[in-house]
Amino acid sequence: IKSLPSNVSESIQQSDRRNYWAPEQAAGRPTIGSDLYALGMTAIEVLTRVKPSTLPRNKQTGKLVWESNIGVDRRLVKIIDKMIHLDLGQRYQSADKILLDLQKISFSGKSLRQPRSRRRINDKSFSIVSRRGDNSRSKTKTFALVGLLGIVCLLGSIEFAFPTVRPIYYSYRGEQIRTKQPQTALISFERAIDLKPTSISGWSGKGDALYQLERYPEALAAYSEAARLNPDNWQYWKKQGHVLYNLEQFHDAIAMYDRALELQRDDGELYNYRGKALYELQDYESALTMQEEAIEIDRFNAVFLSDRAKNLVALGRYYDALTVLNRVQIAEPYKMSLWQDKAVVLSALDRPQEVARVEREIINNYNKILKEQPQNINLWLGRGNFYADRQQYQQAIKSYNKAIEIKPNFYRAILAKGKTLGAMGQNKEALSTLDKALKIRPKSYLAWQAKGSIYRNDLQDLAAAIAAYDRGIAINPRWASLWRDRGLTLMQQRNYTKAIESLTKASKLAPQDTETWAGLATAWNNTGQIQQAISAMDRALEIQPQNMDFWSQKGLIQTQNAQYNEACETYRQSRTIDPNSTTILNSMRTLGCRMN
Repeated sequence: IKSLPSNVSESIQQSDRRNYWAPEQAAGRPTIGSDLYALGMTAIEVLTRVKPSTLPRNKQTGKLVWESNIGVDRRLVKIIDKMIHLDLGQRYQSADKILLDLQKISFSGKSLRQPRSRRRINDKSFSIVSRRGDNSRSKTKTFALVGLLGIVCLLGSIEFAFPTVRPIYYSYRGEQIRTKQPQTALISFERAIDLKPTSISGWSGKGDALYQLERYPEALAAYSEAARLNPDNWQYWKKQGHVLYNLEQFHDAIAMYDRALELQRDDGELYNYRGKALYELQDYESALTMQEEAIEIDRFNAVFLSDRAKNLVALGRYYDALTVLNRVQIAEPYKMSLWQDKAVVLSALDRPQEVARVEREIINNYNKILKEQPQNINLWLGRGNFYADRQQYQQAIKSYNKAIEIKPNFYRAILAKGKTLGAMGQNKEALSTLDKALKIRPKSYLAWQAKGSIYRNDLQDLAAAIAAYDRGIAINPRWASLWRDRGLTLMQQRNYTKAIESLTKASKLAPQDTETWAGLATAWNNTGQIQQAISAMDRALEIQPQNMDFWSQKGLIQTQNAQYNEACETYRQSRTIDPNSTTILNSMRTLGCRMN
């Protein structure tokens, strides 16, 4: 438009934009075809030098009468009429199709099937106007040619010219660069939203960019808006679930995955992530069911298999877990985080030589890949977690520090470092590190839980521990282990009544957490509620029948309450699992139990 004569350009720019609106746009339902309608009306104003709103319409068809007395080629008239057709279905649906039709208007004389008396043709150009007076013909010819070229240029850059297509362009541009330049992509998605607040691709892309930048609360808001605009797209519910999972809001994540599963039943990742959230909530049986659903869809997916193995380990099914982890290791030998639990399983199966071999293999692989990818913070975090699980705390801290050096606000590494420092007894530094984690993520109930454990176990400040647990519970009252740890601390204070209340709450939230049931057994025993104590231990043994400490605790409760025959029977039952347990044998000898 800027290339047109100044009086025409100013007229178009000053016109009321509503004069160019298609019927569906005026009704609040614009489409790409609406922008093409506006472009067609702009072309008419360029060619006629008259505002389209002042032109007459055919009373029967509603067709705009605009082509009279300007000598425009009938093919161009046909194209423009199709652009401004009142029926959206009869209109062009893309700029590419208009360009294709324009290209059919050949610039060579051979393609013009009209009498020579109607056209002037030469080798360099052609006229799309009829013969009239020389001055009039020259002006109209030039003006019309500029108009035609202007349409082509406008179509070529339509994404910059109209508010419905521009958001699509910015969303597309953002998606193209999001993986490598998420911050720049975010700006592009926000431009799309500014131009069109109902741009679904803009909101979804913004969520993707924010998720990649780990700005999770903002990502959740963006995905939520995309889901509001298009509630039938299961991907937006799934993405909200992923954000909530990373925010450690596992109950809410499950609700989002459930909503997505109502719309899409064939996505294995949905089942697996729902299982991962259930695992974090210590509902291992339900989690296992979800992962088996995922594997049913993709039976060779190493991630699904690895997560299933974690559940099997939690349930004490070590041989089953080992079989699965062997499959994962074969499929993904250099993704140690997927199969490094193999060392834990081998240790539980009392195979120390194999444990040592697997651990060496894992460390060697980490070191090899980190030489190739020294800036990969997730690898450093995985390496640190591996060392921390094996109580090699100095090595773990080095790995966490490397990850934090690369990304100073790496919440997961800072949280892990704080926990590890606490395990090392470096309490002051541990608390300071956990405070840094809380500055990055103020609603980190896990950081408050870690602080409570330091106060309770190392500093013996039980009041401060309970206060920390209460802070965590205020953030997430559905996190079972906070209630459990709070109950165990209250029990240390000999406040058994409140301890039972807190532990009971934990048992309802995570009914498969054996530590909760063992704690309840102790608390009930100390209040003289012997039957409840025995029932709690039976529940713990139902979940982990191979745990010899639980057998010993049950026998001890029975012994303390003069149930000697029952205690001997408990010890005899435990020997079917481990006949050589020193603790059990000593207890039986003390009571004078029969050994058979």
